[in-house]
Amino acid sequence: MKRVCDRSTARLEIPFSGCSLEVVKYAALSLTGAAFVRISRGRTAVVVELEAKKPANKKDLEKLAADFQDRIGMEAVRSDIAARDKGLREHIIRLALRGDTPVVEEPEIGLSEEQQKELDRLIAEVDAEIAKESSGKSPDPLGVGKTWEEAHGRDEAGKANRRK
Repeated sequence: MKRVCDRSTARLEIPFSGCSLEVVKYAALSLTGAAFVRISRGRTAVVVELEAKKPANKKDLEKLAADFQDRIGMEAVRSDIAARDKGLREHIIRLALRGDTPVVEEPEIGLSEEQQKELDRLIAEVDAEIAKESSGKSPDPLGVGKTWEEAHGRDEAGKANRRK
């Protein structure tokens, strides 16, 4: 891969045998936050020009070009993995769309007889405590659950009583 940097742009020539145009495009997309990327086709290579979005010197452009080369390598690996897994992805999608995937039954998890007795005892204990605490008391001591009429009453004419 040939790399040349001048004052405002970095120019890379990537041989067609090095990687696909798709890989170059994806690598360029990953740099859109940092640089403007122009891709063109040469005789024997894909020509990529990188122009930093922020003011940059030659050292920054070299760094940007090196980053682009790294991203091309990463995208090439992703592309290879995607190509190898294509059949698997298609199979998974086919199964999902068919809807007749086998259902794996999970074993029923129940309580042992001893655990069930303990649970029943604890529930009875809590019920007894609740009954003990609420005995002799109104279940709604503040009257929150009462309607306006129940709380304030109405006179014979149907008008609401007003507190004085």
